[in-house]
Parts: sequence; structure tokens; C-alpha cells
Amino acid sequence: MKKFLYLTISLGTLAYSGFAEAVVTITNPIKATSFQQLITNMTSAISLLVGSIGVIMLIIAGIYFLISAGEPQKLQKAKDFAVWAIIGIVIALTASAIVALIKAILGI
Repeated sequence: MKKFLYLTISLGTLAYSGFAEAVVTITNPIKATSFQQLITNMTSAISLLVGSIGVIMLIIAGIYFLISAGEPQKLQKAKDFAVWAIIGIVIALTASAIVALIKAILGI
């Protein structure tokens, strides 16, 4: 009886799957049609990430300045955070410009 039940369920499943024809479309998650566009998209994404981290580091540096209470070591740590945050923001702002300049020079 169990064999018959399993056979019936198996054949029913196979027969039913023939009726369902699903069309699956996969969209391009990268949204780049060429290598140059891929590089541009990646540069933009990395610049956004680095810029965001730079802003967060500036906020942390400001908090360190506030809680340093005049201690030289804590003030130096806050200054280091601020300097590196500004360097990160400058890199993020100039990255896309550098890629555009290289593309213009190469004629891409």
C-alpha cells in the first residue's frame, strides 16, 4: 500500500510539473554593459564607501576632542583621526575625477 501511495504521489508530482511553465528572467545586478562602465561603477561605489567612512571618522575625531579634557595623548589621537579622515574624504572626492581624467586621456 505504501509503495502504491509513493508511486501515485511521485507520478502526480511529475505530471503536475509539466503544466507549470515558469519564465525566469535574471536582471543584470551590476548594470554595466562594458568594462569601462564597470570600472566607473566600482569607482563610484568605493568612493561613496570611503567618503562615508571618512565622515564617520570625523565625527569620532570630534568626540575624541570633546572627551580629551586637555590630555596630550588623547588630543594627539583625535588629531590623527581628523587628519586621516580628511585624507580619506579627499581621496573619495578625487577618485572619480582621476578615473574620468584617465578615460579622457586614453580616449575611452
